[in-house]
Amino acid sequence: MIDGTYDITAETPMGPKTGTAILHAEDETLTGTMSALGMELAIENGRVQGDSFTFGGNVATFVGPVVFTCGGRVQGNTIEGIVHAAGRDFAFRGTRRGA
Repeated sequence: MIDGTYDITAETPMGPKTGTAILHAEDETLTGTMSALGMELAIENGRVQGDSFTFGGNVATFVGPVVFTCGGRVQGNTIEGIVHAAGRDFAFRGTRRGA
């Protein structure tokens, strides 16, 4: 089951960055939000297949919008995956709150 609130850490060129992902799956559709660096983003085009998920979104920056995609899986109370943004891949990992 993917539903939950996750505290996540992404490995970036600027060091580890923390955030929160709130995910809800219904059939094969994934909805929710991600919060990091003082921003909250709605996920777009979220899909679920078993314990795997994908979604995308846009981040407004001072140089213009940055499009990102994300894919990963949830195993038990652990979430992990890769975010692809600005031509780079960033690994992330986290745990479900209340686990």
